[in-house]
Amino acid sequence: MGKSMVTAAKIYEQVIEMTGFADDDSTKRKLRNKMTFLLEQVALRRVSEFKQGRDIVIPRNDAPIIRNLLALAIDDGEEGNMIVDWFNGNIDTNDAQECVLLYMQLGEPIMRAEMMGETDSVTVDEWKASIRGVLNYDMADRTLKMKRKLEEFRAKTLVMSNTVRNGDVIVGCEDGSRYYGMVSEKPIKHLSEELIHKILDGLYLQEDYFDVLNQLMDRMMADAESKAVPTIETYINSYYILLYI
Repeated sequence: MGKSMVTAAKIYEQVIEMTGFADDDSTKRKLRNKMTFLLEQVALRRVSEFKQGRDIVIPRNDAPIIRNLLALAIDDGEEGNMIVDWFNGNIDTNDAQECVLLYMQLGEPIMRAEMMGETDSVTVDEWKASIRGVLNYDMADRTLKMKRKLEEFRAKTLVMSNTVRNGDVIVGCEDGSRYYGMVSEKPIKHLSEELIHKILDGLYLQEDYFDVLNQLMDRMMADAESKAVPTIETYINSYYILLYI
């Protein structure tokens, strides 16, 4: 084994020393399982690719990052530690909020290895990029920003929300009861197929679709805000007809 490699057993020893967990078969079995998760689910490599004889060996620059992650992966007593749940398969990676929060937690032990002078920035960037891909972090982050933008749109255009049904015919009876003589149907706005085709033409990547969605939201928000000044016409047009028998 070259000087640029570290055995998995050595990493396990360091993790046990860091965490204070018992140096027994149970702890080492947990660490082996979590090492397999890191290598196969994050690094996207087979464990067999890291074997030299009976040992699993890790590049020296990757070893401190793996050590830090494993230490958090077995520390299930730390409140708010999502890394434990991730290693145990208990994180919903379809939930954008959870993915973003998990990525933020994973960033600290990875970058700490560089700050302590144990690895280099290239290795750190490779690990962060790998985890971003596994979690689809970039799209999760964009999804959250889009949700916030929709909430902002809803809040800023409340005055344009028409809760009065236009065109309903309500019949009032002598006893004070009422019933609908005619119920209006609000037309749904549709984009033409030609316009939709023009918008979608040339979009292939997730980023492309999010960029266009953001652009449309920005333009619609600006347009809606410009039209969201309440006028007397707004209230005159929001009426219903009462017919009394």
